[in-house]
Amino acid sequence: MRAALAASARGGRPLRYAASEAVLRAALGPRGARAARQAVAAAPGPGLRRRAYRTAWEDAAGAAGAALEDLGHGLLRLTRGGRSVQVRDGIVPLDDPVALAVAGDRELAHEALRRAGLAVPRAVRCTTADLGPARRLLAETGRVVVKPAAGTGAGTAVTCGVGTPDELVRAAVYAARWGGDVVVEEQVQGEEARVLVLDGRPLGTVRRRPPEVVGDGRSTVAELVVAENARRTAAGGAAGLLPLTLDLDAVATLRRAGRRLHGVPPAGAVWPVKTAVNQAGPAQTAGERGAVGALAGVATAAAGALGLRLAAVEVVQRPGSGAVVLEVNSTPGLHYHWQVAEDSEAVLVCRDLLDALLRQPDRRESP
Repeated sequence: MRAALAASARGGRPLRYAASEAVLRAALGPRGARAARQAVAAAPGPGLRRRAYRTAWEDAAGAAGAALEDLGHGLLRLTRGGRSVQVRDGIVPLDDPVALAVAGDRELAHEALRRAGLAVPRAVRCTTADLGPARRLLAETGRVVVKPAAGTGAGTAVTCGVGTPDELVRAAVYAARWGGDVVVEEQVQGEEARVLVLDGRPLGTVRRRPPEVVGDGRSTVAELVVAENARRTAAGGAAGLLPLTLDLDAVATLRRAGRRLHGVPPAGAVWPVKTAVNQAGPAQTAGERGAVGALAGVATAAAGALGLRLAAVEVVQRPGSGAVVLEVNSTPGLHYHWQVAEDSEAVLVCRDLLDALLRQPDRRESP
């Protein structure tokens, strides 16, 4: 471990890559490493996400009476009444580049949220060469989350529930592969919700459980993950767009429950395979229109503090002690709001977005 840490601290992507791979192999073992490769090989590709968004924008265009033109490579033009707008998958032209840049900088964003009177997790930014601040935070809070400072999105290289100095080193070296510096923040306990806000109005809320596999009495956890990724691929994007990856978060989640990657869950048993919720599928996702009570106020205040018209605000509601804003996503995934367990809970947010976009002046028009 010391050798991997030293290699990572010397910098340079190849060294960081080699160090993080060594940590992952050490955690998973040879059989686990093979299973991780199989899981990735069976994972849905980007084309499935594009297909799902194409369907959503077609639905929105039909509801709005707009014409849709496919410009290729995921780029769509939607036109109504002489006004047009271009979108690409879940990316829409609502927010200015400065607001997006501020929201994308974790430290700047958290400072803006604190100035607005909103609670955010305690966090430190450090390198693998000096994990002293991270060790102190771990000692004070008991458990932390380790993630790349670069903000990779989709839970990539995020390890939750880190509770020992050795786990901290492993998670930091692994996260450093994605940009060198790492962010270590306190693990906030409570129910997590994700609220999509448009122009100060909550469009929808999703609540996600961590990804799970259901045992058949024969297959290992690794085999069940490979099968789940194959199922997501076969469903053409309708059953979950992100692959389940076997990483340090998966290893730690199983270990905390006294399980392992090559354990065989009993038939019908539901085993969580990660703590980070980003890769949850529809079966683990509940949705609702708008947002309820204090959650709505916190989410809209967070988007407003960063000057964002469109944002997904991730909030943890702590029992008896208020809400904590984990993150504000300025280019949020929209698909979470219709890929939910119950059809009655789906919120077709692209309809709301298209209405807002078509009410804007056409950017090609002269002022």
